[in-house]
Amino acid sequence: MRKTFFISLLSMVAFALLGFTSCEKFDDPIDYFYINCQTDEAEGITPTSAVLKAKVTMKNIVGGRMYSCFYYSTEKTDLRTLRVSGKKSAVDTLRVTDTTLLAVITDLKPSTTYYFAPSLQLQGIEVMGDIRSFTTAQFCQA
Repeated sequence: MRKTFFISLLSMVAFALLGFTSCEKFDDPIDYFYINCQTDEAEGITPTSAVLKAKVTMKNIVGGRMYSCFYYSTEKTDLRTLRVSGKKSAVDTLRVTDTTLLAVITDLKPSTTYYFAPSLQLQGIEVMGDIRSFTTAQFCQA
């Protein structure tokens, strides 16, 4: 039994050494794709609406449709919780040449702080930007 174990172990070591010495060196760079989503400040803030924005950077994306949305909430939280329990803006379909995400959200409460983050989805992979906040304006008293 000891002899069989020793031979098996010796065979594994020899196979590993032969495998490593016969590997070819690859000088070609590995193709990869890159998607980044950077959250911008909200704009056009009124008592009941706001325009949410984000910048998108992509590299080596060939074809396919990308879907985007913004998650938002009145509760300060982390990305995971915001995605699960926050509201979701309308989903938009992007072309791979688009570089800006925009979403108009409505039915907001006046004088309320909202937290938001963009989300991009491509081929089952989701990339989210960082969380930003804005405060809706007050209603003007006449």
